[in-house]
Amino acid sequence: MSRVNVVIPVHNMASTLQRAVTSVRAQIFTDWTLTLVDDASTDDSMAVATGLARTDARIHVLRHAVNKGPAAARNTGGHAVESEYLAFLDADDTYDPVFLEETVRFLDQEQALDAVKVGVTVPIPVEPEKLAAIRGSLVTNMVLRRVVFRFLDGFPEDEVFRGPLGGEDVAFNYLLSAPFAVGELPGAYYHHHIEAGDASHTTRFLRRSSVTEGKLHLEGDPQLRENERLIGARISRLVAVRNLKLRLFVRRLMHRVA
Repeated sequence: MSRVNVVIPVHNMASTLQRAVTSVRAQIFTDWTLTLVDDASTDDSMAVATGLARTDARIHVLRHAVNKGPAAARNTGGHAVESEYLAFLDADDTYDPVFLEETVRFLDQEQALDAVKVGVTVPIPVEPEKLAAIRGSLVTNMVLRRVVFRFLDGFPEDEVFRGPLGGEDVAFNYLLSAPFAVGELPGAYYHHHIEAGDASHTTRFLRRSSVTEGKLHLEGDPQLRENERLIGARISRLVAVRNLKLRLFVRRLMHRVA
C-alpha cells in the first residue's frame, strides 16, 4: 500500500494529461500511487492514460462506461485504492516537485490535523484577494487523511453540482470545515493552469468578481442566481447530515467507553 493515492479525473483531457502525470512522477516524495479515472472521454484520453500506465507500475487506470462528472470520478479513484493519504489533481494542472513531500511531512508532524492546503499559482495576473478565494475553494491543492474522506462519503455527486457553477469543491470544503481541522502551508506548490478565455469555473469566477478597497465583490448574474440558491441549499443539507453522523459516531464511542 502506498502512503498517498493521487486521483486524477479525466474527461476529454488528452492534450494536457501527460503534463499532469509528469508532475506527479517528478515528485521528490516517491511513495505514491496514481489513479487515473477516465470519465467516458470521447477523445484520446483513455489511450493516453493507458500508455502512461505502461511506463510506471504506480499508475493505474479506471474507466466509467458513462460520464458521471468529476465528483464521481474522484470518488471512484478515492475509494478504489487503499492509502493513508489522498490527493486530487486536475488533468490540466500540475504539482510542484515538493508538493507531496511538504504536505505529507506536515501531516505526519501534525497528527491533530485532518488535511493541509498549499498555495496556488495561476499564469495570469490576479489580485491577492481573488487568489486567496481560489486557494480556499479548490480541493486539488490539498492532501487529506483517507479516513476523513471515507467518513464524509467522498464528494457529493448531486446533479445540482453539475451545473454552470459546479460547486462540488466548495461543498467538500464546507464538509471538511469544523469539527475537522485543515492546516495551511505558505508555499505555492499547486499550479492552476487557467487561461483568460477558457470555460473553467475559476475563469468564470474571475470574470464575475472585482476588488474594491481590498474587499472582494461578486457580481450578480440572473441566469446563475437559481443555480447558486440550489447549491447553497444542498450544501446546507449535506452539512446537517454530516453533523448527524458525527453525533451518532460520538454516541457510539461513549457507549463503548461506558
